[in-house]
Amino acid sequence: MSEKLSWEDLEIFFHVAESGGLSAAGRLTGLSPPTVGRRMLALEQRAGQSLFHRAQSG
Repeated sequence: MSEKLSWEDLEIFFHVAESGGLSAAGRLTGLSPPTVGRRMLALEQRAGQSLFHRAQSG
């Protein structure tokens, strides 16, 4: 890990994982789904690994 992980991004990660998607996590956090997606991509880059299994169906 080259950069520190932020608690806010980890909280967003929790909401995505718990709710099962970007839209639901966006509703819980007050962020738009595209913003949640960008934050998760950045988190994965900082962590140096994929954190989600992505599929067309969500």
